[in-house]
Amino acid sequence: VSLSGVVLSEVPFLFLSLAALLAAERVWDERDWKPWAALGFMAGFLAHVRLSGAAMTVALVGCLAFERRWRQAAIAGGFSALVFVPHLVRVKLALGTGETRIVEMLEPYGSNPVGGLLSAAAAGVPYYVSELFGRELFRAPGLAGGLLAFAAALAALYGAWRRGFAGARKLAPAFFAVYAAVHLAWPYRSGRYAYPVLPLASLFVFAGLERRGLTIAALLISLCLSAVPVGRVLQASRHRSSPMALGPDRTSAWIREHTPPEAVFAANYDGRLWLLTSRRCLHLPTAGGAEQLGEWLRANRVDFVLAEDLSGYMRRTSAGESRRPLETSELESRLGVDARAFADPAEGTAVYRVR
Repeated sequence: VSLSGVVLSEVPFLFLSLAALLAAERVWDERDWKPWAALGFMAGFLAHVRLSGAAMTVALVGCLAFERRWRQAAIAGGFSALVFVPHLVRVKLALGTGETRIVEMLEPYGSNPVGGLLSAAAAGVPYYVSELFGRELFRAPGLAGGLLAFAAALAALYGAWRRGFAGARKLAPAFFAVYAAVHLAWPYRSGRYAYPVLPLASLFVFAGLERRGLTIAALLISLCLSAVPVGRVLQASRHRSSPMALGPDRTSAWIREHTPPEAVFAANYDGRLWLLTSRRCLHLPTAGGAEQLGEWLRANRVDFVLAEDLSGYMRRTSAGESRRPLETSELESRLGVDARAFADPAEGTAVYRVR
């Protein structure tokens, strides 16, 4: 449940992006318009799965334009726009603003776009290196994580160079570059954003090792790198009580047993609470709205507030104090200790009755 975002977006995103790349390999020399219309449709649909999927359209049109194949570029770009632009128009008509995630990405860079983007990239690269090689996937200790990332980057660059950039082979590195640039610029950061493109990076890493006659080394490295993530998947699959497989189960059980089905909750992980308890849940205001928290709770007829451990919460890197989530201590200071109806220190949760 806690990884529902990964299940619902990253997996289909990976499947569709790989399908688009394989389809491009097959049709790259075609002159008929139909294969390019289909490929443009696939690229446009990727942006529906995740907005950063628009990187496929940018990369595809850019690669075709680089080869001066203007007709194919126009067909692919046109059919991609035909799929995705209606969504942008609908958002504009419904909300009166641009697509929320596009606005969020561009907002911090209005006054100094070049400097802001460079600063974001300088902070984002070490973050993703640390997340992937030191904390989430490979968990190499200390300096070893940075060295492993550096070695992987060298192998990937060498593999991409030896693989070549002729024809459709330039599309995968172009897509990877645009996708990486988008997520380095976006104010939100999460290690899971790198998951859909890890297979692409691995392709170039192992291609580089194979070109050097290091096939056995590539196999051993693959087994070593996959040991930790595979072990975590097996642990979560075999042990139903594993924290990786469950949310705050004791807290959820208490909510199901001690609150009426029609109760309205407010929480930071509102989607997870609804999935675990079937209680209607609203997203808590950020710190910028803390002064009006009581008024907001009354206006929305909220019955309970759930405070949770926010160590894994996705935060905006450039949002400042006003956009950060409210921590448990802040919620308790505003709601009062007497309002606390339940607490589980082991799960880092507390439930407050407010109405």
